[in-house]
This record gives sequence, structure tokens and C-alpha cells, in this order.
Amino acid sequence: MSTYIPKFLAVATVVVAMLSASDTRGDPLSTGIVIRGIAPTLTCGGKTVVPDANRNREMQVVDLSVNCTDATTNINNFALYTGGLPNLRFCVAKITQIVRNNGRVDTAPTETNPLHCVINKITVKKLVSKMTRRP
Repeated sequence: MSTYIPKFLAVATVVVAMLSASDTRGDPLSTGIVIRGIAPTLTCGGKTVVPDANRNREMQVVDLSVNCTDATTNINNFALYTGGLPNLRFCVAKITQIVRNNGRVDTAPTETNPLHCVINKITVKKLVSKMTRRP
């Protein structure tokens, strides 16, 4: 039994180190805009913006992938920040509106998308009410 514990601790240490190294989230943003790509024929409604995989039982958003920037708060400037998004239509919201409604926006850059962020904690209903379709 004494060899089991050190082996277990070694494996647990490696797993924790791997998880820490893969988490590229930065500090939460308090201002700016978020942009979510949608299919051209859709609106910024519930499941369009937040699919089931990004909702918890309390109907809160969980790790919703978006682009974000704190370089502007003007949602009309969204087109400058759509790189890496797969669609031609977008749902845009101000980060201050998300934060005011108990939401959180964290930067989470990837190798291919430095503008990548995730949204958490805001209810789906509140987030959808803050989104505006562009163009």
C-alpha cells in the first residue's frame, strides 16, 4: 500500500500541472464588446446564441465561445473583431451589460484566434436580451 500512495500522488501532480498549463484564460474583462457568429438565416435567439451544451441546469451560460475586445465599447465597430469566427452574421453585446447581469467574460486566446473569449454565469435569457444582430 505504501507504493500505491506515492504513485497516485505523482499521477495527480502531473494531471494538475497539465490542466494548469492548458488554461489560457486571462483576467475578466469589464468593458468592451463580445461577438458571436451565427448562421446567416438565424436571429440572436436562445438556442442560436447559447446551445444546450453551453447551459447548466440553472439556465446559466457556461463557457460560451465568443470573440471579444476591450478596445471599443461601440457595437457598430464589431466588424474589426470578427477574425476567426465561422459565420457571416453576428450577435454583438457590450461587456458592461453582461457584467451588470452577473455575467463574466474572460479572455481565452487560442493559437488561431487571439480574440477568443468565454462567457459564463449570466442567464441565457439575460444574455440573449443584450445581443443585437449584425449586419
